[in-house]
Amino acid sequence: MSADNISNPIATVTASGHFLVTVKDDVTGCTTIDTAEVIVHPMPQNVAGDNITICGPGSVQLGSTPVPGVIYLWTPAAGYLPDNTVANPTVVAASTATYHVEASNLQGCSASGDITVTVKPPVAPFSFTDQTFCPGDIEEVALPAGPAGMDKYSWSPANEVINPDSNGPDATTLSVLPSAISIYTLTVTNADGCTGQASVRFIPATSVPDAGSNKVICLNDGPVRIGSALNPVGAGITYSWSPSTGLSDPGDPNPLFSPSGAGTTSFILTKKEAGCITQAAVTVTVNDYIMPALSSFSICENSCVQIGFTATAGVSYTWSPAAGISDPSIANPMACPSATTSYKLTAVGSNGCRAEGTSIVTVLSTTGPAVSVSPLTICLGTGGNKLTADVSPSSGSYLYEWTPINGTLSDVYVPDPYIYSGGLGNMVYDVKVTDQTTGCHTIATGSVNVISCFLLPLRLESFNAIAKEGDVLVNWTISDQQNVMGYEVEHSTSGTDFYKIGALAATTQSNYRFLHSSPMAGRNYYRLKVIGSGAQDFQYSPIRIVTLYFKEVGVMKMFPNPGRDEVQLLLPGTITGAQGIIQIYEASGKVVYYHKSVSLQATEVINISRLSAGLYAVVVYTPKGIMSSKLIIER
Repeated sequence: MSADNISNPIATVTASGHFLVTVKDDVTGCTTIDTAEVIVHPMPQNVAGDNITICGPGSVQLGSTPVPGVIYLWTPAAGYLPDNTVANPTVVAASTATYHVEASNLQGCSASGDITVTVKPPVAPFSFTDQTFCPGDIEEVALPAGPAGMDKYSWSPANEVINPDSNGPDATTLSVLPSAISIYTLTVTNADGCTGQASVRFIPATSVPDAGSNKVICLNDGPVRIGSALNPVGAGITYSWSPSTGLSDPGDPNPLFSPSGAGTTSFILTKKEAGCITQAAVTVTVNDYIMPALSSFSICENSCVQIGFTATAGVSYTWSPAAGISDPSIANPMACPSATTSYKLTAVGSNGCRAEGTSIVTVLSTTGPAVSVSPLTICLGTGGNKLTADVSPSSGSYLYEWTPINGTLSDVYVPDPYIYSGGLGNMVYDVKVTDQTTGCHTIATGSVNVISCFLLPLRLESFNAIAKEGDVLVNWTISDQQNVMGYEVEHSTSGTDFYKIGALAATTQSNYRFLHSSPMAGRNYYRLKVIGSGAQDFQYSPIRIVTLYFKEVGVMKMFPNPGRDEVQLLLPGTITGAQGIIQIYEASGKVVYYHKSVSLQATEVINISRLSAGLYAVVVYTPKGIMSSKLIIER
């Protein structure tokens, strides 16, 4: 609107609408309101449309979108489809021409316009002949030439063409053509901007052979096929494999491969057809799992034996039959068959490959000896008590092994070891008796019940032996002391043979102590002998054990080392004649041999025939110190 405070402003409108006017009398102050309505009858914008350029004769559409209520008239009058009275007719333009249109409505509105259709010279149609090639040929192939004299050339796909903006033969394929049909399209543009297009197909004269997918197999899986049964065969087609080792037929496009060992083999399949040589490759990886050899065993009736071998991480094991096997899923279970049995082990390695082996356990018709161990009840603190294995027949030659090996038995490899009763209660022992003639063994169980037999009128509140700077301090506390003359401290290195090392007279005090200044390296056993007023009135306390670790006092030699049945300890003269204890420890720290000597010899012979193959430690304990050495036992 030109102004909003005059009586007759000029309004510029694009659509129908209403204008509100308010008139006010400045003298009276009265106002009047009225409305003016403006109706706009739409007419088309750019009624003729934009100018058009085409390459060569062709149909074009003129005009714009029809507006209801508008009448159109195109000139010149001929050549319009459907006719020259529509808003957007189609014409066939053979050459450059200008078309005029008049538009009007019943309200007297009108519009007009011109549109020029420019027809430029087209690119003449052109085409290419299909090309053939040998797949895998390593050479560039020239693309065919399109029309000459063009302003622009463009091949697609451009990433598969060398010089894609040139006409053939300057434009070529890549050095290696794909093995399938390839299509290359050339688009040319002339000086007037008109384009033309044609495509050429490169068709392989033959197909690339199918060597099959890469394979990973196990050696014992048997033959595996490589290549493919879909490879075409017929006249003029030949195949060859390289290398040909292990193949059922090196001229077969789908042969069997039988590996002779583990490893990786890369095969090349060559196909010849229509003068073309094409190739494909496949790799076969052969894995293997080699299981350790299994041994067979002979056992006695009602006996067991460990079969198999040490397990390897990542390998699974399955024994069959499972009957008589302690655990059929481990590498080295215990087998306790009632009759001769052939056990089959299937092992699957971490690479998924399988191996099998057999262990035969033969059950002999021989049984182990009859063994019994009579239960004992002994007084706490007393010595000289033996645990005896009674064996029948008594005339045989037997090996003995008592468990547990915890220091409460004087020698675990004799039929009747002494018992060291360190406290009250029941102790249970197993003895394994092996017949050295048949190899059969029997396990029997015995028990020792240690009770308190203290009869003198006093209470022994405590009794202790404590290592102190190379010595042993023995102390005890008593109460209710009556008719007690004194106390004797006794010492032993075996737990059975005790000797008096000191004595204290009874006093009115309740606490006593005694220092043993010459204990022996290794185990030292202490007990207290309480002496009453009568000649036969005495009582022993519980036994206390103190283990002392002294420095090395010499060099001990062993021969032979490694050993099998027995070894000789060559001891230095500084300890010859002294009392001592010889012990053998396995790698876990368990004592597997114990022997006490009241007078060590320059050469001590040890029977090791009962010990398994492995690494052991041999330690000799003496009052002056210890000696130790490593021992290897072979079987």
